[in-house]
Amino acid sequence: MTKLYDFVTASGTVMLAAEQTAVEPPCVAVKAESDNLALVSGPAKAHASSCAQIGRRAKGTKMDVEQNLETVRQGYAAFSSGDMDTLMKLYNDDVVHVVPGESRVSGSHKGKDSVLTLYAALFELSGGTFRIQLDHVLSDGGDRVVSIHTSSMEKDGETITQTEALMFTLVNGKVAEIQDFFGDISLNDRLFS
Repeated sequence: MTKLYDFVTASGTVMLAAEQTAVEPPCVAVKAESDNLALVSGPAKAHASSCAQIGRRAKGTKMDVEQNLETVRQGYAAFSSGDMDTLMKLYNDDVVHVVPGESRVSGSHKGKDSVLTLYAALFELSGGTFRIQLDHVLSDGGDRVVSIHTSSMEKDGETITQTEALMFTLVNGKVAEIQDFFGDISLNDRLFS
């Protein structure tokens, strides 16, 4: 049996670590720094081919991968400019955006209307000060894209910034699912309480 773990460290490093049964040594980690992927040292090197397949979906063509990366970039541009019409054109009708934690924006937001309500709440709860800056976009070579961004907002007279990541799953070139990852979930809970 295989367990998958996704992490965003305080330094903004995205890590996918996999643990397998005792039959094979565990895959230690695949680490993404900037836009380069590298296998981290450890027993995983000996089983790189089996480790690379853990959690992987069908590999896309170079054109599909580039289009998925571009779709995510376009989504960030639309979100940042407040162009929700363009953003929603990039999403499937039954899109799901999952936000972990215990804040007022946490939960599984299903469908475009629910996702738009989530995004409106981000702006409302931040007094309109919520901003994101896209830092990196990474692909698994298939239908998943991980973005790393810096978010900022004003809260109680203080500007707060944090590194966050989103994992997008795309189907036929459109966003089907988004999963948020935070370096400090308790901070996010406090910001959006």
